[in-house]
This record gives sequence, structure tokens and C-alpha cells, in this order.
Amino acid sequence: MKEKDLVKQLKKCEIDILKCSMIANYLDEGGADAYIFVYFNFKKILDTFKLDIDVSALVRLLVSNGYGQIVANNFMTVFKKVDGNRIYELVDLTYPFNSAIIKENIQQIFDASKDSDIVELLQVFRKYNLLTPEFIEQFQAKEDVIIKSMLEKPFSSRYEYCDYDKIMEHTKEYLPTFNIMVKELLKHEGKTITDVCIEGEGFFSRTYGIGDKVLKLGVCEENKKVKNHRRILQPLYRATWPDDDAERTDREKMFIEVEERVTTADEFPEEEMYELYKDLRDSGTIWTDVKPNNVGRLRKSNRVHYRHTTGVSPDAVGFDRSLSEDEILPAGKLVIFDKQFLYDENDPNITYLKSSKYTMKFKRRYEQELEERNQAQNDEPDFDDK
Repeated sequence: MKEKDLVKQLKKCEIDILKCSMIANYLDEGGADAYIFVYFNFKKILDTFKLDIDVSALVRLLVSNGYGQIVANNFMTVFKKVDGNRIYELVDLTYPFNSAIIKENIQQIFDASKDSDIVELLQVFRKYNLLTPEFIEQFQAKEDVIIKSMLEKPFSSRYEYCDYDKIMEHTKEYLPTFNIMVKELLKHEGKTITDVCIEGEGFFSRTYGIGDKVLKLGVCEENKKVKNHRRILQPLYRATWPDDDAERTDREKMFIEVEERVTTADEFPEEEMYELYKDLRDSGTIWTDVKPNNVGRLRKSNRVHYRHTTGVSPDAVGFDRSLSEDEILPAGKLVIFDKQFLYDENDPNITYLKSSKYTMKFKRRYEQELEERNQAQNDEPDFDDK
């Protein structure tokens, strides 16, 4: 596409997301000439976009293709265009290219951000050391707003996996309980609301860090009842909201879980991962999403650490039983914290995530070792025979 035709084509196109595709193709083909064209025509390109969500897509596209400086130089123009939506993302993407303009307008950025984005804004402020005493105070004044966003945001970004309208009805009902829970955790851990951080994002859930505890929220897990095992991280709290309506589908429910923080990593030794997998299989539990993202190394013994609590009722956290004292693993051992893909070996509806790094490899290895053990037992001489 010729440079002079690009803006003309963008203006004709009614669908913003297609405009991003057109621009991406142009950037791939244009090289240095494309950079010069975008530099001088950035505002014209931006003006063709109607929806703030697609402006964000444009910004991500340009930054990922090496045009971050151009976006940063036009920060305030883009800022006004998004009208308060996803400002945290704009700041995060452009701060490395032009921190001065963001610092100059930091109060305006804070004031214009939507309440629904306040948790993400807090993360960006912390990331770039923008949490001055003044802004710590301003965030703390919005404690209840932050807690509300913590509860609602995991579902607004996962609406394809849940009945979003029904979930939002439930969040109104459970917000007072959630508010108390978060404030109790903050008090127990000696933290304030500005210490809350987003620890991770999964397909179905989001995890927050509060001191030594992690709080996980997401779309209802199918396997609510879990066969307890020493290799499963023991939760302080685990529930489905609402839990008293059998007629509701899983898509209409949310789950919430509070656990001890563990040390995570992109990789763990394969043999340690297999030892964990084998331990579960030997007890009759099949884990079908075997990957390092779902495990962590214990920082403390695998029990509940909360004031003087020595244990939690297994029914209260969806387990079939409590661990005995000799089953409790010490710090340093690997445990699984994502329980969604744990099945009883006799379950007729086991789903294997073949894309997971080790799932099928470990399945084949375990079954081969089991076959070899069984064969060895069959080959042993029976000295009782005469």
C-alpha cells in the first residue's frame, strides 16, 4: 500500500480492528519509510479510530513494532483519545520512551483513570516508582474502590469463559464479604492496600499477592471436590460463590481461594516435576495440566499459617480429608497450587491438556514404569508352589 493511500483507506474502513491489520501490513512492508510516514501522520492515523479499546490496540501494535517513541511523543493526544480507559496500559507502554511527560501529568493521569482500572494503575505506579507518599495516600483513600475492582476485574477480562452478567450480580452480593476478607488479610500480613499486587493471570483466573498470602479469583472450577494430597498446597480458604444453588451452571459462579505464597519459576528440574506427578499418580490422582506454571516451591511447611490456626476443616475448602501430621511436607518441596485439572483415576471424564509441557510425556513414562513393575512382580518365583 502506498503511503499516501494509507490514511485514506483507514478513513474509509468502518471497523477499527481491521485498521490495525492494515497498519500492521504497512509497517511490515514499509521499513524506514514507514517510520517517517507514521512520524508525520500519527495524529491523522489516530483520528481515524473511534473506539478507545481499539486505540489501545493501535498503541500496542506501534510499540511492539518499534514505534514507541512516536507514541510517547504524542502521549497527551492519545491520553485524551482514550478518555480515561486503560490509561495504565498507555503509561506502561510509553514510560520507557518519555518518562518526563508522564511525571509532568501524573496527577491528571491518576484523576482521569477509571475506577475499574485502579488495580492495574497501582501496579504501574509501583513498577515505575511513582508511588510517592502523596499518591500512596490517594490510593489508600480509594481502598474500597480498589477492593471492588479486585473482585470484578478478573471476570470483565474473561467474559468469554463465564456468564458475565450473572457473575456481576453475584459480585454485588458478595462484595461486603470480600471487602472484609481482604482487609483481614492486609491486617494479618501487616500491609496496606497499596501493597496489593497482581501476581499472575491465567485463562480462568487472576491471582493477587498480599504479603505471604495469595488470593485467587476466577471462573468456577469444574472439580470443586478435591482428593487431598501432601503435594497439593493447603488453602486457608477455598469456596465457590454462590455455593447453594444447584441449578446454576459453573459459568454463573466464581471461585475464590487464599493460599500461602510459594516460590514460582518459569522452569523447575524435570525430575522434580516428575516426582510430584508420580506421587499424585501413586495415590490415585491424575494431573492433566503438568507444567511449571502450576507448581511452586514451599517457603514454609505445607499447612495453614494464619494467626493461631492449626488447620482448616476439609469440607470448608472442598477437600475430602485433612492431611495427617506425617504427610505435611517441609519448606523446599514442590507442590501444585492449580487444582483445576486434578482427577480421580476412575473418573470417566478425564480431560488431558496435551499442550501442557509434560502432561503426555509423564503419562507415558509413568505407565511404562508401572507396566515394568507389574511385569517384574509377575516374574518373581512363587516359593510357596510345590
